Amino acid sequence: PAEGITLKDIDHEEVHRIAGVIVSEGNLVGPAEKKLERLLDRLGVRVNGEILRAAVILFGKRFLPDFPQCEIMMARFNGTDKTEFMDQKSLRGPAFKLLEEAQIFCQRHLPLPGKIVSGELRRQDKPLIPPLALREILVNALIHRDYSIAGGSIHLAIFDDRLEGWSVGRL
Repeated sequence: PAEGITLKDIDHEEVHRIAGVIVSEGNLVGPAEKKLERLLDRLGVRVNGEILRAAVILFGKRFLPDFPQCEIMMARFNGTDKTEFMDQKSLRGPAFKLLEEAQIFCQRHLPLPGKIVSGELRRQDKPLIPPLALREILVNALIHRDYSIAGGSIHLAIFDDRLEGWSVGRL
Protein backbone atom coordinates (compact mmCIF):
# COMPACT_ATOMS: atom_id res chain seq x y z
CA PRO A 1 0.00 0.00 0.00
CA ALA A 2 1.00 3.61 -0.64
CA GLU A 3 0.75 5.12 2.82
CA GLY A 4 -0.85 8.54 2.97
CA ILE A 5 -1.98 8.44 -0.68
CA THR A 6 -5.62 9.19 -1.42
CA LEU A 7 -7.66 9.41 -4.61
CA LYS A 8 -6.87 13.12 -4.89
CA ASP A 9 -3.18 12.17 -5.35
CA ILE A 10 -4.07 10.14 -8.45
CA ASP A 11 -4.39 11.78 -11.88
CA HIS A 12 -7.95 10.81 -12.83
CA GLU A 13 -7.53 11.87 -16.47
CA GLU A 14 -4.40 9.74 -16.84
CA VAL A 15 -6.15 6.69 -15.38
CA HIS A 16 -9.06 7.06 -17.80
CA ARG A 17 -6.74 7.78 -20.75
CA ILE A 18 -4.70 4.63 -20.16
CA ALA A 19 -7.84 2.57 -19.46
CA GLY A 20 -9.21 3.76 -22.81
CA VAL A 21 -6.05 2.57 -24.55
CA ILE A 22 -6.24 -0.80 -22.78
CA VAL A 23 -9.90 -1.24 -23.80
CA SER A 24 -9.21 -0.20 -27.41
CA GLU A 25 -6.43 -2.79 -27.66
CA GLY A 26 -8.72 -5.50 -26.31
CA ASN A 27 -6.74 -6.04 -23.11
CA LEU A 28 -9.58 -5.10 -20.77
CA VAL A 29 -12.83 -6.97 -21.31
CA GLY A 30 -15.88 -4.75 -21.31
CA PRO A 31 -16.03 -0.99 -20.98
CA ALA A 32 -13.75 0.90 -18.62
CA GLU A 33 -15.37 1.83 -15.32
CA LYS A 34 -16.43 5.45 -14.95
CA LYS A 35 -15.90 5.54 -11.18
CA LEU A 36 -12.21 5.92 -10.36
CA GLU A 37 -12.21 3.58 -7.36
CA ARG A 38 -13.69 0.70 -9.36
CA LEU A 39 -11.37 1.34 -12.29
CA LEU A 40 -8.29 1.27 -10.02
CA ASP A 41 -9.60 -1.98 -8.49
CA ARG A 42 -10.10 -3.46 -11.94
CA LEU A 43 -6.58 -2.44 -13.00
CA GLY A 44 -5.21 -4.13 -9.87
CA VAL A 45 -3.63 -1.00 -8.38
CA ARG A 46 -6.12 -0.67 -5.51
CA VAL A 47 -6.83 -3.65 -3.27
CA ASN A 48 -9.34 -3.80 -0.42
CA GLY A 49 -9.81 -0.06 -0.71
CA GLU A 50 -6.08 0.70 -0.40
CA ILE A 51 -4.19 2.44 -3.19
CA LEU A 52 -1.00 0.57 -4.04
CA ARG A 53 2.38 2.14 -4.75
CA ALA A 54 1.97 0.90 -8.34
CA ALA A 55 -0.96 3.31 -8.75
CA VAL A 56 1.28 6.22 -7.82
CA ILE A 57 4.03 5.09 -10.19
CA LEU A 58 1.52 4.71 -13.03
CA PHE A 59 -0.94 7.51 -12.32
CA GLY A 60 0.43 9.77 -9.59
CA LYS A 61 0.35 13.57 -9.61
CA ARG A 62 3.16 14.23 -7.12
CA PHE A 63 6.39 12.27 -6.84
CA LEU A 64 8.56 14.14 -4.37
CA PRO A 65 9.58 13.45 -1.69
CA ASP A 66 8.19 9.89 -1.54
CA PHE A 67 8.67 8.69 -5.13
CA PRO A 68 11.92 10.20 -6.48
CA GLN A 69 12.48 7.04 -8.52
CA CYS A 70 9.79 8.13 -11.02
CA GLU A 71 12.31 10.05 -13.11
CA ILE A 72 14.01 9.60 -16.45
CA MET A 73 17.23 11.32 -17.47
CA MET A 74 17.94 11.43 -21.18
CA ALA A 75 20.93 12.72 -23.10
CA ARG A 76 22.16 12.87 -26.68
CA PHE A 77 25.94 12.65 -26.69
CA ASN A 78 28.27 13.85 -29.42
CA GLY A 79 30.32 10.87 -30.57
CA THR A 80 30.64 7.53 -28.83
CA ASP A 81 31.45 8.54 -25.24
CA LYS A 82 30.02 10.82 -22.56
CA THR A 83 32.51 13.68 -22.76
CA GLU A 84 30.20 16.05 -24.64
CA PHE A 85 26.43 16.12 -24.84
CA MET A 86 24.31 17.88 -27.43
CA ASP A 87 20.99 17.79 -25.57
CA GLN A 88 19.65 16.59 -22.26
CA LYS A 89 16.30 16.32 -20.56
CA SER A 90 15.22 15.18 -17.13
CA LEU A 91 11.57 14.46 -16.33
CA ARG A 92 9.66 13.25 -13.33
CA GLY A 93 6.18 11.80 -13.79
CA PRO A 94 3.99 8.74 -14.15
CA ALA A 95 5.43 5.79 -16.05
CA PHE A 96 3.32 6.08 -19.20
CA LYS A 97 4.19 9.77 -19.57
CA LEU A 98 7.89 8.97 -19.10
CA LEU A 99 7.63 6.34 -21.84
CA GLU A 100 5.96 8.79 -24.22
CA GLU A 101 8.52 11.53 -23.53
CA ALA A 102 11.40 9.07 -24.03
CA GLN A 103 9.95 8.06 -27.41
CA ILE A 104 9.71 11.72 -28.45
CA PHE A 105 13.30 12.36 -27.33
CA CYS A 106 14.50 9.37 -29.36
CA GLN A 107 12.56 10.43 -32.45
CA ARG A 108 14.15 13.86 -32.22
CA HIS A 109 17.70 12.53 -31.85
CA LEU A 110 17.95 9.23 -33.70
CA PRO A 111 18.80 9.57 -37.40
CA LEU A 112 16.20 8.48 -39.91
CA PRO A 113 17.99 7.42 -43.08
CA GLY A 114 15.90 7.34 -46.21
CA LYS A 115 16.25 7.03 -49.93
CA ILE A 116 14.37 8.05 -53.02
CA VAL A 117 13.42 5.07 -55.16
CA SER A 118 12.86 5.60 -58.87
CA GLY A 119 9.18 5.42 -59.74
CA GLU A 120 8.00 5.89 -56.13
CA LEU A 121 6.30 9.05 -54.92
CA ARG A 122 7.40 8.66 -51.32
CA ARG A 123 10.83 8.45 -49.81
CA GLN A 124 11.56 5.09 -48.17
CA ASP A 125 12.70 5.63 -44.59
CA LYS A 126 14.44 2.94 -42.61
CA PRO A 127 15.05 3.78 -38.94
CA LEU A 128 18.42 2.73 -37.52
CA ILE A 129 16.57 1.15 -34.60
CA PRO A 130 13.30 -0.53 -35.62
CA PRO A 131 10.32 1.04 -33.79
CA LEU A 132 9.42 -2.19 -31.98
CA ALA A 133 13.01 -2.63 -30.77
CA LEU A 134 13.11 0.97 -29.55
CA ARG A 135 9.84 0.49 -27.72
CA GLU A 136 11.21 -2.67 -26.09
CA ILE A 137 14.36 -0.85 -24.90
CA LEU A 138 12.32 1.94 -23.34
CA VAL A 139 9.63 -0.28 -21.82
CA ASN A 140 12.25 -2.61 -20.33
CA ALA A 141 14.07 0.30 -18.68
CA LEU A 142 10.77 1.34 -17.09
CA ILE A 143 9.27 -1.99 -16.05
CA HIS A 144 12.44 -3.70 -14.87
CA ARG A 145 13.41 -0.81 -12.63
CA ASP A 146 13.30 -1.76 -8.95
CA TYR A 147 10.84 0.85 -7.70
CA SER A 148 11.43 -0.19 -4.07
CA ILE A 149 14.83 1.54 -4.34
CA ALA A 150 14.16 5.26 -3.93
CA GLY A 151 17.40 6.57 -5.45
CA GLY A 152 18.43 6.44 -9.04
CA SER A 153 16.70 7.54 -12.19
CA ILE A 154 15.99 5.66 -15.37
CA HIS A 155 18.68 6.64 -17.88
CA LEU A 156 18.65 6.87 -21.64
CA ALA A 157 21.79 7.76 -23.59
CA ILE A 158 21.95 8.24 -27.34
CA PHE A 159 25.38 8.07 -28.97
CA ASP A 160 26.45 8.24 -32.61
CA ASP A 161 26.70 4.45 -32.75
CA ARG A 162 24.22 3.15 -30.16
CA LEU A 163 21.44 3.75 -27.68
CA GLU A 164 21.75 2.70 -24.03
CA GLY A 165 18.97 2.39 -21.49
CA TRP A 166 19.42 1.34 -17.89
CA SER A 167 17.77 1.57 -14.53
CA VAL A 168 18.26 0.55 -10.91
CA GLY A 169 17.60 -3.12 -10.17
CA ARG A 170 18.75 -6.62 -10.92
CA LEU A 171 17.80 -9.02 -13.68
